[in-house]
Amino acid sequence: MRKDVMRDYLSFSSVKGDPASHARTGTLITPHGLVETPYFMPVATNASVKTLSSEDLEAIGIRMVIT
Repeated sequence: MRKDVMRDYLSFSSVKGDPASHARTGTLITPHGLVETPYFMPVATNASVKTLSSEDLEAIGIRMVIT
């Protein structure tokens, strides 16, 4: 997908930053909702997250997974 098209779907709003380390917190805005950053996002290989069940992911508050 082209970058200019992606801008219509995703945006990032910086909330706070550290000028010394360039670290920042913010909000990622997607068509599916807001994601506060930094955010721990598990990666699913072969459409499953290894060692964690769906119930485990839900219990720890995971709202998205990279597949």
